[in-house]
Amino acid sequence: MDYLFYVTTKSKRVQKKRTINKFFILLVYLIMGVYLYSRQGPITSAAFFLLCLPMYFIYNYFERKQYVKHFSRYIKANFSDEIGVTTTIHLDEEGITLELGESKTKMLWPEIQDINETGSLILIEEKSQNAIVIPKQNTAHIAELISELKRIASTHEIPYHAELNWKWK
Repeated sequence: MDYLFYVTTKSKRVQKKRTINKFFILLVYLIMGVYLYSRQGPITSAAFFLLCLPMYFIYNYFERKQYVKHFSRYIKANFSDEIGVTTTIHLDEEGITLELGESKTKMLWPEIQDINETGSLILIEEKSQNAIVIPKQNTAHIAELISELKRIASTHEIPYHAELNWKWK
């Protein structure tokens, strides 16, 4: 789920949509306040604004809840068979080999677009928009993996971004 939140915060389209949604809510509040002011007077309008102001600021909470619900359904529908399966990652000078159950996948270094590290994840993104998501808390020898990925990234000129303080906003 952290991966989906991360990708969402980096998407220009989603950022624009979220900004427009917040602006739309503010515009509706403003129009309703002006309407109440013209029909009911300043006291009713002021009371409306005092009630709506906290709602505007807790909108982020409700939006996050909506995203969590949507992403939970998405994960359950698309990745339920992969959750809890032990995955093995092998790094070499050619690329990354993933062993997920009985299947093996090889990603070559020239196919890798960038490597991102957050506080809880390591994301290895392909140019085709696929990604390997490595949760730090469930990974053995994480410090060695990070140092090896940094070395390989510099050797193969792959951008490595460390955003250890990244939070969903």
